[in-house]
Amino acid sequence: VSIKVEVMIKNTGNIHIEPDLYLSIKDDTGNVIKNRQLQKYRIILRGESYGHSLDIPVKDLADGNYTLTATLSYEDKIGEVKKTTDFEIKDTELITREEVKN
Repeated sequence: VSIKVEVMIKNTGNIHIEPDLYLSIKDDTGNVIKNRQLQKYRIILRGESYGHSLDIPVKDLADGNYTLTATLSYEDKIGEVKKTTDFEIKDTELITREEVKN
């Protein structure tokens, strides 16, 4: 069982960026269960978009409710964007997922 994460980055600023992407999964008490830093993205020029997708295995998670947070930081963490989604594991299967929210 895995969660498919798709990230689309569009640089709407007036400088190029070279962002870092961090993913974390927390249980319903706020404890961090998994942390993952992806390799640094390539430089994204002004007005350019870049997409990336990956699967995060969750087969080792116990039944319960979890929150996945994707954090995109750039310019040495001067800028940061976070998105979260909630999901539930029941009988070792991913059974619910909400749309991404701010």
